[in-house]
This record gives sequence, structure tokens and C-alpha cells, in this order.
Amino acid sequence: MTARQKMLHGFTLVEMIAVLAIMAILASVLAPNIASELRRARSDAEDATLADIADLLEETVARTRAVPGPTGWADSIAKLSELPVSRIDSNEDNFPRVYVVDPSWAPAGTRPGATGWRQTPAAVWGLPGTQPSNCRILILSGSQQNLTAACAGMSAVQFGQVWNRSGGPAACVESNTTRIGRANLTSSFVLATLSGSAAGAFAFDSALAQRQVFAAGSRTFPVLKGTRISLLDAAGTSILASVVVDKPFSATWDGASWSAP
Repeated sequence: MTARQKMLHGFTLVEMIAVLAIMAILASVLAPNIASELRRARSDAEDATLADIADLLEETVARTRAVPGPTGWADSIAKLSELPVSRIDSNEDNFPRVYVVDPSWAPAGTRPGATGWRQTPAAVWGLPGTQPSNCRILILSGSQQNLTAACAGMSAVQFGQVWNRSGGPAACVESNTTRIGRANLTSSFVLATLSGSAAGAFAFDSALAQRQVFAAGSRTFPVLKGTRISLLDAAGTSILASVVVDKPFSATWDGASWSAP
């Protein structure tokens, strides 16, 4: 058979089988690599999303003077995002992202419960006058399973292990199928000290209805950065001074006026 005749007749069965065999060999070699690259790309995309969520969480705390809790956290973040709540509380594989607050968050009085923690003068007045610590939140995303049962009930030790990438419950350890976002809100708090030789009062953000009246003496308490502390008159009905707190702050009341260093 001439070359022209062979071309007109197409491939022989043997040649076709040989080509298919070669394609099968190439597919068996390339498929795992392609699958691995796809998994890596999805993991990288989820990492970026979780980092954005952590940033939005910090911005939410700064704007609202409140820390969201496991219930409704996605709603709080969605208000600052162009994404619907469903795109925040669930990943691309339609598994829920799990929001876990560090059990060792201190002081306990600022630790968000199921529905979160909202700062008010009464809420902070009785707190220890020490800088808050371990104000950390994990956002876990599983691509193959719902991690809620395995990760939502972590102990303080387990939380610390997962945060530090040193262990923890198997399902909650960072892997190709479990991605983790981390938000550390410890630096979002700052200490304020109010002293008085007579009874005084203060409020947050000019909300006089929630004012806190205090007796003579001194008290240090944590507040969220960006809080506007309104320093009131003896009756607690008029603002004499106001300051936005973004670093340790102190003020003294003599019964008639406030002074701050």
C-alpha cells in the first residue's frame, strides 16, 4: 500500500489501539497532578476568603463596639461585605464555616457568648483592670465534611494546639481539606482608668441613657479601641468632655471638672 493509499484509508486498528494506550498512560500520569493542582487552587482560594473574613471581623468589632458570637457572626460581617450571608457562613463545597471562640479568652466578662458580646459602661465597669488576653477566634472550613461537631466544642488546650498548628482534634488540624482563618482581637482592647475624689459618671459614644455612675475612688477597665468615652457631670446628664480612646487612657474627676494627662 502506498503512502497516499494509507492516508486515504485512515488509521489501522492496531495504530488506533496504540494511540489510545499512549493516551491512557499519559492520563494516568497527569491526572493525579491535575487533581492535586485543583485541590491546591481551591485551598488557596479558601485561604484568601478566610483571611478576608478575619479582616472583616476585626473591622466589625471596631465599628460596632461588639464582638460577634457563633450565632449571627456571618450576618455581622455581611453588613461590611458585598457578599450575601450564605457566601460567608458556608464555603464553596456548601459546608458551614465553623466559628470558634478561644475558651481561654480573658477576662471572661468580655468573651462573646453564643450571640456575642456588646460593650456597655455597665459591662466593663466591673471587669478586672488587666489587659485582655487570648482574644482569639478560629474560622474553620472543611471541604469534605461539616466540622461543627468535631471543632465547635474544643477545649482551651485543643484550641491552642490548632491555633499554633501543633495538634488538636484530627478533623480540626489544618490540611488540604481543612482550612483555617485566625482573628486575634487582643490588640483591639485598651485599658482606661477613671479616678474621682467624688462620685462621677461616664458613658460611651454619648449614650447617656446607659451611663455608669461610680463612687469616689479609682477603677481601671478594658474598652475597645475607637470607643468614645463621654465624661459627665455629677448628675450624669451633661457631657463635660469626650475622648476617643485608641491607647491607654486615664482621667480624674474632682467633683466639678475632669482632667486628663
